[in-house]
Amino acid sequence: MKRFLLLLMVTLVSGGFLIAQNSGLDKDKEQAIQNLHGPTVVVPPGGGMGGLGVGDNCSDPIVITLPADLPYSDLSQTNCGRGNDYSNTCLSSYDGGEDIIYRLDVTADITVDISLDSKSTTWTGILIADDCPDVGTCLAHVGNAASTKSMNGVALTAAGSPYYIMVDTWPTPNCIPDFDLNITAAAPPPPGDNCATAIDLSAETSPYDGSTSSMNNDFSFCGMGSSNDFICYYDVEPNATIDIWMSSDTYDSKHSMRYGGSCPGSTEIDCVDDPDDGHITWTNTTGSLERVWYIVAGYSSYSGDFVLEWNYTAPPACPSVTGLDVDNISTTTARLAWNPVSGAVGYDWEVVPAGSPQGTGVVASGNVSDTTVVASGLTASTDYDVYVQNDCGSGYTGPVTFTTACSAATTFPIVEGFEGGVLPGCWSIENVTGSEDWTFEDGGHQGYYGGYPAHAYKGSFNALLYHPSSFSPAVTRLVSPPLDLSGATTPYLTFYHAQASWYGDQDELRVYYKTSLGGTWTLLPGAEWTGDIPDWQSEVFMLPNPSGDYYIAFEATGAYGYGVALDNVQIGYAAPVPLSDWAIYIGIFFILTFLVIGYKRKFA
Repeated sequence: MKRFLLLLMVTLVSGGFLIAQNSGLDKDKEQAIQNLHGPTVVVPPGGGMGGLGVGDNCSDPIVITLPADLPYSDLSQTNCGRGNDYSNTCLSSYDGGEDIIYRLDVTADITVDISLDSKSTTWTGILIADDCPDVGTCLAHVGNAASTKSMNGVALTAAGSPYYIMVDTWPTPNCIPDFDLNITAAAPPPPGDNCATAIDLSAETSPYDGSTSSMNNDFSFCGMGSSNDFICYYDVEPNATIDIWMSSDTYDSKHSMRYGGSCPGSTEIDCVDDPDDGHITWTNTTGSLERVWYIVAGYSSYSGDFVLEWNYTAPPACPSVTGLDVDNISTTTARLAWNPVSGAVGYDWEVVPAGSPQGTGVVASGNVSDTTVVASGLTASTDYDVYVQNDCGSGYTGPVTFTTACSAATTFPIVEGFEGGVLPGCWSIENVTGSEDWTFEDGGHQGYYGGYPAHAYKGSFNALLYHPSSFSPAVTRLVSPPLDLSGATTPYLTFYHAQASWYGDQDELRVYYKTSLGGTWTLLPGAEWTGDIPDWQSEVFMLPNPSGDYYIAFEATGAYGYGVALDNVQIGYAAPVPLSDWAIYIGIFFILTFLVIGYKRKFA
């Protein structure tokens, strides 16, 4: 008996020594670490050797059936003595203490709020995962020094069941002697919190007092960041107009109006920043009913109260045509197109000389049930105005002005020196890259020390493509009028050009041709200049593959040089004799004349 008591005393003393080793520091030092840095001691792994039974690990968890057991409370529970079985989870430092495990068997989809009250114990953590915490993916987790913490709005499904909850600590403390766990059915989100609870403004009365303070974050577009957002909508009929504005707010707000597809809308109508009294207005011209979404949020993470107002204007009894446009323009025809009008039976259309009132000097007209029509009988190189109306008598929409294409030139040579100072008639500009256009100047770009070349080759103007950036060069074509070269055997092109470099920045020029309006541009053989040409230089080219609808394009690449300068362009049928050849011919003439005169003198 004495041996047994002695052995028991030795065991208790040595056990206390081991416990002291595991706790590492006395209480005062532990508290100092918590106050200054947070806990640092890690409880040794439990190895499944927890001593309290149910709840020790995933093999023998505390089982909760949802929603049958709601509201659920586990009061005055503890994880002390259960061991540290799971220390590699989403809780990070907060899974180093002893842990307790709950299993949630979900029989019907439900959203729950989970709260932990660790009472006097701080540095605690709680997680919920779709499997045992060491292998599962966390749905939610929280760990901090506060004694109370919660995970709200956790969505659980029967298909995803079971789920696991773990309560743990960042030791020290090594465990929680006394805590309460509560699980309740989550309250439904407030109206306007998300797309499912979005507010239908047509069922509300303007003005509407709202707040984003109790909302959640759903979207980050329009600079909304992580701020809470309020979501509402209005179903807008075809040709109706919705006007929404915020008359006041208490924070730095952001707003987006959108439509198309599902919430929050695929097409943004407008995005505005803190628009107190700023209206966003949209008329539905799509021809169908559209749900317009209006999202109220904040800059960055700001939230607060607001007052929202709106006005809805129903569609007129006879809506007007919108979206009138003209394309596919030829010398004698043009296609007119417009948006469909809901309920329209037909449309009246007219083409009149540009500047003439609707109905005056009508060149082409008609009534169609479709939203496109081809106007014919037009004159080449002529300006026209087009008008269209809903034939219920909405009143004409227009004018939209267009110019018919030029007829192919048949009189040669064509000489263009750009002396009008503007784009010559029937010439056109095509932007290949960027939006820089050819202009008409006297010489190259006029920098601080003047331009290169200093002046036009001839007269007062030349064409110039100048672009002030070498990082994003602009590529633009200057295109000739259509040319009828069908009867030409030796058509030619001559011109003068320059492209002075500017401290290493170099512009470039290429000349292309195509044999029909819809054809593909082809580089004229040898017509490519990529180096420094500081002064005017002449070029002569024979034009290959002549046709009755021929085009020439001067394609300039602007890269912050002095610009690509072009002047004295000439297009003709028979190739001119180059100046150097004329010199040869004149020299031969004088030599022959000298020989003839000498011969006559000798034998006179």
